[in-house]
Amino acid sequence: MTGYLAGALSVSGYLGRHAAWFSVRQVVVALIFIAVLVALVAGPLLLDVLGNLFSKGVEKATPGGFVLGLVVLLIGLASGVRVIIITGAALLGAVVLGYIIDKYLTPVAHT
Repeated sequence: MTGYLAGALSVSGYLGRHAAWFSVRQVVVALIFIAVLVALVAGPLLLDVLGNLFSKGVEKATPGGFVLGLVVLLIGLASGVRVIIITGAALLGAVVLGYIIDKYLTPVAHT
């Protein structure tokens, strides 16, 4: 039986593709499925740790980021360059969104 399986795995041509136990596509799908399961299990733990890490710096960076985004947006509006307008608006939006998430959507630790 072992010799038959060893010979079946080395068959070339049309039969060689179907003689293996698993195809490459099945292995890739299985690895993607396993990665999704690991992400679903470990994701909340990692997000909690990253959220705590970033929330410490949000309080310091919010005023400076807001002013920087506003200045870039005003320079873009004054010059009429769309890339600068989009950059300033994206920076302002990111700062405001980060502030909202930090203040209103993260659970407060009760000590």
